[in-house]
Amino acid sequence: LYDILETEYDEGLIEKNLPLSKILRKYKFPKTIIKTEAYSVSEVKKMLEESTGWFSVYLELALKYGLRPSEMILIKWGDLDLYNGLLSIKRSWSDKKVVEATELTETNKNHLRDFYLFPETIEKLKAYFKVRPHNEWLFISKYNTHFKTLDSLRNSHMGNLLRKLKIEYKGLYAARRSYNSIMTQSKQIKKSDIQNVMGHATGSKIGDEHYNLDCLAIENKKAIALRQAKVFNEMLQEASD
Repeated sequence: LYDILETEYDEGLIEKNLPLSKILRKYKFPKTIIKTEAYSVSEVKKMLEESTGWFSVYLELALKYGLRPSEMILIKWGDLDLYNGLLSIKRSWSDKKVVEATELTETNKNHLRDFYLFPETIEKLKAYFKVRPHNEWLFISKYNTHFKTLDSLRNSHMGNLLRKLKIEYKGLYAARRSYNSIMTQSKQIKKSDIQNVMGHATGSKIGDEHYNLDCLAIENKKAIALRQAKVFNEMLQEASD
């Protein structure tokens, strides 16, 4: 129940109730599997290829790093080291205010972390920096400041793009689940590395229980099987030699 409320809050669908959240966090409910959705690999590819302008930068970070929407709307240019390709997540939007992260926590949700970006992301951010709409915030609303609600992201920007591409809307948070699913099912990335980028505590089970969904195409699964076969057969060859 706590995880359901947290997801609904991150989607901007409910206001956070701190007293209730604390109670639910402490209470040991029987474990249930929450039905969640993710965008498929082909849908992710279309979204990255067809998005334009600042929203293409937003999706680059959302889909390739699984960042929380409440964190993304508060990224500052000062959080980026474009020379070394390092992004620092330091704050989130909670209860209608900016909350600065000051220390790592032992909970599933961490808003303080650093990670290195993919080469193509660095180049995209460098190009965006040249035409940046604001000197402090990466993404700004029509009010010339950071977003203070996810409504326009959800209803206008994401909604318009998905309608154009004829892709079912599964929530802003589905981009985060897609990242976890793709990286986990590639079987090439350490779970702890995925958890660090997403802001989950090392050893957390939430990624496997709620974020690891079947979003790969048959071709992806065949490619994984080929890589596994190569490793297995190489081991046999070494043994025979």
